[in-house]
Amino acid sequence: MAQDSQVRAVVRDLERFTERTMQRLVTDIDATLRSEPAQGGTPRDLGWARANWIAEVGGPAAPPAQPPPQRGETVASTPEQAAGIAKVLRYRLRQGAIYLTNNVPYITRLNDGHSRQAPAGFVQAAVRRGINRITRTRGR
Repeated sequence: MAQDSQVRAVVRDLERFTERTMQRLVTDIDATLRSEPAQGGTPRDLGWARANWIAEVGGPAAPPAQPPPQRGETVASTPEQAAGIAKVLRYRLRQGAIYLTNNVPYITRLNDGHSRQAPAGFVQAAVRRGINRITRTRGR
């Protein structure tokens, strides 16, 4: 019986470690993608693409959070972004996967290098950077 409680304790510890790691990874990637292009972020003209990185738990985010801005307007961030990060910070494994999506119609073109502000593959680079940061600080 003592062995069963030890196994349960180890499983709980592993679950909590995994949850914290996923929370840190997703918030890190999100912060990078919402930063300036020089820091690895999403290219910005009106800010619509940058403002549509939405974290969601259990399934990907729905269509873009905000309508596209009109010329002369800019979008900094959205309530959907804040709500998504709040969900990530409460994340538990039993809820399923965490998604960080961007549903603006041209996000693939931006990631393919159609903007001079950011190199092709900036999304993959943000993910790699996030993983590297997590693995470097894992023992701390």
